[in-house]
Amino acid sequence: MDSLEISSMLADAKRYIRDMKFSIIFGNGAIEIVNDLESLSGKVPLLFGRSTQKKRNEYVRQMKELGGVLTGSAALSMYRINGKKIFYRTPKDLDFIVSRDAFIKFCGMNSFGNVKYGNKVVSIDFHTGKDRGTDSYGYHRGYRFYTDFDVIGTDEETGYETVGDLKVAKLMDVISYKVYLVEKYLDGQSHMNRDDRSVAEKHVRDLFMIVTSMAANEGKKA
Repeated sequence: MDSLEISSMLADAKRYIRDMKFSIIFGNGAIEIVNDLESLSGKVPLLFGRSTQKKRNEYVRQMKELGGVLTGSAALSMYRINGKKIFYRTPKDLDFIVSRDAFIKFCGMNSFGNVKYGNKVVSIDFHTGKDRGTDSYGYHRGYRFYTDFDVIGTDEETGYETVGDLKVAKLMDVISYKVYLVEKYLDGQSHMNRDDRSVAEKHVRDLFMIVTSMAANEGKKA
């Protein structure tokens, strides 16, 4: 997919989102959240599977304790429109947002010191298993360790919905952030390298998946 295709697909997604003004999302009880976090474990390597799940479950427990908000693709997969998933790509990692204070505590609880500092956030990504070569869209990435769990600390307020003991980022916020990420890459498209284009393509395909799923199921009843 070239930059023109990415731009055109983004325009269609944005037009649908703008025209609907999220009336479907928040109207008439059409949208609900289902806490199926356990189904997002994904396939883990046989050799490392048990330790992978043990660490993953411990990190999830800590995130809940620290008020972490699940965001990104994993959060999107929780949302249903009239009983149908609006996002059906299986995420390969879990992204959580916490306050900066909670982030510091989380690092201390697990003896993490290799963090990345940005202007507004601090973050850490770490590995809980091995993967032989494909990302969540099936693209070959070679033999490498993969990131299974990401934590971001920020002072900015994060909107969320609560389902059971899990906080899930608001649907509109996650969608808007994906739009922002695609626009960010398109704005610098003259310097866009292969990896940048791949990331932009992933996010715009996610947006297209969401709006088409909503369009197909908005008038249906579960």
